[in-house]
Amino acid sequence: GKVEPAAVEATLVVNLGQYNYNIRAEWDDSWQDAYVYLLNVDPEKAATGGDGPLAGGLKDLGVERVRGAKVLAVTDEDGNTVGNRWEDQAPGEDGRPRQPVSNVRHLRVELSAAQYHLDTVKKNLFIYEGFNLLMRRDGVNNNHPSILQTLNQITSEVGEGKLLPPWLHDVFLGYGNVDDASFSGAKMKRYAEITPGVSKVTDYMDFGTAFKSLKHLGASFPDYTVKKEGEGCGYTLRVDDEKKVVHAKLYEAKETPAVPEFTPMQVAAIRSGLSPGLTVVVGPPGTGKTDTAVSIITNLFRSFPTQRTLLVTHSNAALNDLFEKIMATGVVDERYMIRLGSGEKDLNVQSTHDFTKQGRVRYTLERRAKLLNEVQLLSESLGVSNVAERGAAGESSYTCETAMLFQTHHIHTRIQKFLKTVKEGGDAAEAFPFAAYYGGKGVSFGSEDEAKGTFESLNSMFEELEDFRAFELMRSMGKRTDYLL
Repeated sequence: GKVEPAAVEATLVVNLGQYNYNIRAEWDDSWQDAYVYLLNVDPEKAATGGDGPLAGGLKDLGVERVRGAKVLAVTDEDGNTVGNRWEDQAPGEDGRPRQPVSNVRHLRVELSAAQYHLDTVKKNLFIYEGFNLLMRRDGVNNNHPSILQTLNQITSEVGEGKLLPPWLHDVFLGYGNVDDASFSGAKMKRYAEITPGVSKVTDYMDFGTAFKSLKHLGASFPDYTVKKEGEGCGYTLRVDDEKKVVHAKLYEAKETPAVPEFTPMQVAAIRSGLSPGLTVVVGPPGTGKTDTAVSIITNLFRSFPTQRTLLVTHSNAALNDLFEKIMATGVVDERYMIRLGSGEKDLNVQSTHDFTKQGRVRYTLERRAKLLNEVQLLSESLGVSNVAERGAAGESSYTCETAMLFQTHHIHTRIQKFLKTVKEGGDAAEAFPFAAYYGGKGVSFGSEDEAKGTFESLNSMFEELEDFRAFELMRSMGKRTDYLL
């Protein structure tokens, strides 16, 4: 607002009476978020002859001036909102949507502030009184104003690094060197070295179960020497491109179902996706782009489980395919996954609740109640609490907060006592502190390793309850869905 106006609004008056019902209904139903063009047309200056393209473009059609505008609201002569998609449309006395009065429409539109400022400077404001033709395009097919506005918002804060990292700015706008955005480029390596929280190219990267065997790993990095540590089907790699050496640390991991045997090119794409920088995977249908993307996404989750990942595709079907394959891996727990948009209803996944924001909140609350009941059973088996302390309907007397205190004072202390006893030569089965709780669950705990497995299970339960703790502080569905996002 310092140089040009912050906003410029105008009112257009249009009479649709000369058109038939179908045309009027089409216009009335498509005003919301529509873009219109204001044209000044002089028929006497239009070129004549022939039905083909005109060499002079708009001038040969007699178009002298064009200005664009976005429709903000449409009312009839009585001020009633027009358009059956407007949420604030007031119903009539019979409760049905109010029908427009007459065929006159008043359009409140937003003009381009920059163009209006330019017309003011050039003293061309008179042209706004000469428009005689209105052309409409809907927002879906005419989205370049929204795109330009988004680009402006993204690039305006590049210096602060809030929305777009500086290394991506020039490439994003189409005039930068693409190599600067690659993990192997000198600029990206330097950025990773000096930026806190960004993985360095020389760091170990978790590839999960992307490799079928050591032989597959070696074939994925031809001309490289593989140096292996540990055992298991999970792989973390550090690749030294100068010395042509792949340092592989193997670990025990859950086998991921239906993982293809990735080619060297696909492994290179996965490596790029796990590294800092921009990764673009291009290929015809059936070349494994989705499987490669799933591997990148799941392994990013393994490495950065507290970070958020946004998946955007060109269609609902493509997003659902990606979503379903990620779910099938079992790497990302379903409580961390949300499907936004209308395509959620077409998901082919198994869950007690849908994957909308509201569905995930309901799933979380149900899961919380189930885990707190397990805490109650555990507490009762240790004699810390009794059945009389439960709620009127038999629900757990614990909250997520009190469950954390219970873990600190009664679980951790018993685990430490058990480990000390076993270290001193005591019998693991006799020293196991949770025999009463696990006795009826068919879980074996006779050895030290089996006992440690139950400890890990308990820790996972309390970690999950810690994630749900915020839902006890937020009472409304809106606040809870916002928290999930």
